Amino acid sequence: MDSATVSAKDASDKYAATLAHQRQNFIGSATAAGFSADQVQIHADKVFALPPSKRMTVLANTGPAVGTIDDFIAATGLCTARSNTGPSSPT
Repeated sequence: MDSATVSAKDASDKYAATLAHQRQNFIGSATAAGFSADQVQIHADKVFALPPSKRMTVLANTGPAVGTIDDFIAATGLCTARSNTGPSSPT
C-alpha cells in the first residue's frame, strides 16, 4: 500500500472527525446568533445524524471486464484459472 492509499478505517475516521468539527462550528455559530442552546442541539442532532448502518445492493455489469481477463489468461497462458460468471442473487 503506497502513501497515497487510504484505508477504509482511515477514511471513515477522517470523515467522522470532519463531521464532528462541522457540528461544533454549527452549534457555535447558531448560539452566537442568539438561538437557544436547547434548540440548537435539537437541530444539530437532526442535521448531523448518521444512520447506524446502510444496506444496499449493487448491480454491476462485470461481463466486459471478465471477458478481458479471460482473453488475457488465454493469450498469456500464465494461469489456468477461469472466471465464474454464473448468476448470483443479491443478499
